[in-house]
Amino acid sequence: MILIKLRAVLPEKNINRDYELRLEQVLFGIWSVTAAYGRHLTRGMIKHYLFETQDEAQAFLKKKLHKRLNAKNRIGCDYSIVNASYR
Repeated sequence: MILIKLRAVLPEKNINRDYELRLEQVLFGIWSVTAAYGRHLTRGMIKHYLFETQDEAQAFLKKKLHKRLNAKNRIGCDYSIVNASYR
């Protein structure tokens, strides 16, 4: 399992967002990417994406990370990595 936690903070624009991505293998060899996001310390939203192969799931994860780590044009600041772990 890969778990990556990101945070975007920009007080002058009232931005305080969390974004968490989790990649793991679930039943029958299916790969899952779970995205949880919202304001810091709130419940937020959770979305699950399923893939047949690990390569597809990793490509999707990479695309999501790239978008979040280059968010300055969209929200005014980039996300930074708070925690990353591999189990």
